[in-house]
Amino acid sequence: MHPSGIRGRVFAKLMEWLNTPAYQRPLALIDPAPDETLLEIGFGTGALLLMLAARLSDGLLAGILPACLLAFPFHSTSRIA
Repeated sequence: MHPSGIRGRVFAKLMEWLNTPAYQRPLALIDPAPDETLLEIGFGTGALLLMLAARLSDGLLAGILPACLLAFPFHSTSRIA
């Protein structure tokens, strides 16, 4: 899902707000150290990534959206600008 336009932005904010309580439990379970390296696969709106980033001062945090990988596969002949 890729919300766009004013309705999409409103829907994304509403979805993020409604899901915030659901992010609290995994955040508490993960409880990352400040120097930890984390990868979130399928990060949706990115709200949990932001919550995790707030706890990492020297760590590394990355997120991958599998749908994007399927829609935009990387080929060895591709160039990264």
